[in-house]
Amino acid sequence: MKEELMAEASSYLFTSESVTEGHPDKMCDQISDAILDAIISKEI
Repeated sequence: MKEELMAEASSYLFTSESVTEGHPDKMCDQISDAILDAIISKEI
C-alpha cells in the first residue's frame, strides 16, 4: 500500500494556464475587476 502511494506521488502532474497580454481573457478580467471595484467602493 505504501509503495502504491509513493508511486502515485512520484507521477503527480502539475499544469497551469497563462494568457498573454492583450488576450481577450485578460481584457475581460480587467473589465470585471473594474466593475467589482466600483460596486465595492459604493457599498462601503
